Amino acid sequence: GNLIVPASSCTVPGCAPHRKYDAKASSSSAPVQNEKGEGSSEITFGTGQVSGDFYKDRLCIGEKLCFDANFIAADKMTTEPFQEIPFDGIMGLG
Repeated sequence: GNLIVPASSCTVPGCAPHRKYDAKASSSSAPVQNEKGEGSSEITFGTGQVSGDFYKDRLCIGEKLCFDANFIAADKMTTEPFQEIPFDGIMGLG
């Protein structure tokens, strides 16, 4: 699956209403590459598009469930649908 969160560098309307990931604020953040040696990606959904860089960081859900996670910190998100969605990120479980 994929995890996508808005990056602190994202200033487009699709990112504006959301909390953002700041890699510089995390001591465990590291840029990573995929199996093709790429450090970024662009993903098109049926209703929108995101692009950003790959990162690995410590992800915690609550206080007790923490693990290293790879994700995309999106620096571009289309206005539709991302400006209107009530959640900050996208987790694909496919």
